[in-house]
Amino acid sequence: MNPKGTPTTICQSFGLPVSILKKSPYRSEMGCIPEVPNDLDRLEYLAKLNLLSTDIKCLPDNICLLKHLRSFKLESCLLLEELPKDLGQLKCLEKLSLLSTGIRRLPDSICMLKCLRSLKVKSCLLLEEVPEALGQLVCLEKLNLFSSRIRSLPGSICMLKHLKSLDLESCGLLEKLPEDIGQLECLEKLILKKCASLEDIPNSICKMKRLRCFHLPFCHQVEKSPRNLEV
Repeated sequence: MNPKGTPTTICQSFGLPVSILKKSPYRSEMGCIPEVPNDLDRLEYLAKLNLLSTDIKCLPDNICLLKHLRSFKLESCLLLEELPKDLGQLKCLEKLSLLSTGIRRLPDSICMLKCLRSLKVKSCLLLEEVPEALGQLVCLEKLNLFSSRIRSLPGSICMLKHLKSLDLESCGLLEKLPEDIGQLECLEKLILKKCASLEDIPNSICKMKRLRCFHLPFCHQVEKSPRNLEV
């Protein structure tokens, strides 16, 4: 183990399927992990990567060369402000979870992740926008933007034909939803709890025939629900 708390041989284990880097329980002796190994791409068969409670400020660009990566989780990496701009090269990625990071925006290339099924960006309190072309995530089933600073969603989100769950809880600055949100024909769960700035619900929501769960508490600016809403 090196002084930074990261095993020096981790990137020599070429067949390693899972890698978890997290804060040492003996922080006073070893400290938090300040950076990810620069040769992480040598883990060519890596399928799952978790970075938990680290002090990393950036990720090496060659992380985008992990061609077999299917799950990528960043949790409580509060100093991390951005993701590699070529993140879209992770062609096999199915799950991307960002929990409590300092990220302000997602790279546009994320829209190239054609296998992505779950995108969670929770408690990233500085996130102000999502890419305009988010609708290109053709396999996306779950989208969670809990407690972000977004004011609106791109209209392209209505093209997510496989989306089953959309969670916008505690997006206090969100002012409106796309008018054509009713095109999300597979949506089963829509969470709008504590969207304090949301002013109205588009009438097209009535087209969501599979919608089973619709949460709208503490949205004090919303005066009425659409006519003919049956959920």
